[in-house]
Amino acid sequence: MDKERITSEKVKDIAPSYFSNAIRFGGLVFTTAKSGINADGKLARGIKGQTRQSLENIKALLEAAGTNMEHVLKTTVYLTSTKNFEKMNEVYSSYFKIPPARAIVITRGWGVRSRLVEIEAIAGIP
Repeated sequence: MDKERITSEKVKDIAPSYFSNAIRFGGLVFTTAKSGINADGKLARGIKGQTRQSLENIKALLEAAGTNMEHVLKTTVYLTSTKNFEKMNEVYSSYFKIPPARAIVITRGWGVRSRLVEIEAIAGIP
């Protein structure tokens, strides 16, 4: 089985030489943790906007790999504050009919204080 790098013009490829935005391996797709940065490099405003953009980035990568949000099996959500959980969860929940398994990690940030959330996903390919 070969692994394949997945890209999408809808997703900013910040550091293509250091990591892949997504990898397809067998019947699975693994995304890197995506923040709320759009394809033009602009960070969405607020926790709801960043959560939505992060999930749209994941959605675009999954579609490029031949799957979709319906087939997400597991996510990890990285939040910089527990205060943002409810607003993040409101947006997050709207993306899934059957919620995937999920882990929440509270972090100290990524060196850029305005980044409030990053989300990574593992999805099956039907």
